[in-house]
Amino acid sequence: MFVPAAAPQSPKFARGARVWAARSTVSALSLAVALAGLVFAAHGARADSSSSFVSMVNSARSAHGLAGLSVSSDLSAAAR
Repeated sequence: MFVPAAAPQSPKFARGARVWAARSTVSALSLAVALAGLVFAAHGARADSSSSFVSMVNSARSAHGLAGLSVSSDLSAAAR
C-alpha cells in the first residue's frame, strides 16, 4: 500500500498553528468558567432577586396609590 509522505511544514507555520490552538483552548476554557459562574450566580440569587423585585414593584405601586402585589407560592414552585 502506498502512503504519500506528508508535506513538509515550515517551523513558522507549525508555531502559528500551536499558538492558534493554545489561544483557542484558553478561550474555550475561559468561556466555560464564565458560563459556570453565571449559572451558579443565577441559581443562588433567585430567591433574593425575586423578593427584591416584588418589593420594588410594590413600592412603586404604593407611590402611585395602588395596592401591592403578592407572590403565589404555587406559581413560584412551578417556575423553578
